[in-house]
Amino acid sequence: MPTALINHRMLTWARERSGASLPEFARRCHVDADRLQGWENGEATLSFKQAQVFASKAHVPFGYLFLREPPQEELPIPDLRTLENRGVRRPSAELLDLIKLTLYRQQWYKDHLQNELVGPSPVVRRMSIDMPVHDLVNDMRRMLQVPAHPVRGA
Repeated sequence: MPTALINHRMLTWARERSGASLPEFARRCHVDADRLQGWENGEATLSFKQAQVFASKAHVPFGYLFLREPPQEELPIPDLRTLENRGVRRPSAELLDLIKLTLYRQQWYKDHLQNELVGPSPVVRRMSIDMPVHDLVNDMRRMLQVPAHPVRGA
């Protein structure tokens, strides 16, 4: 079985980044904790299949395991999360994956609309902040073809 010549320090980084303890991550990878500890210490090697499973369970690209140093990961959007009025230092692997997937889907949809020659929405930027609410509601009703509320008697 061919072995993956990975940087064993990246295994520890990937596991810690996932937020899992050594025994918990060993269960995820279907190995015992001693074996996982051996991988992280560089005392044992992983097969390519084991390294791919490890990367998948740690939510990191497989190629990251071959890097010399962990990459600097930054959120591609503003981080407005707080705990006790303090920002969260490091986003979880799951959050990073979800944000990247969402941004990818947004870009795909934008490209799809442009390729289908869909024009801009006639509703977007139609109103202004200075517009009276009554006029805004009436305009929206006309656009959406929603009748006015019935007048109720006293």
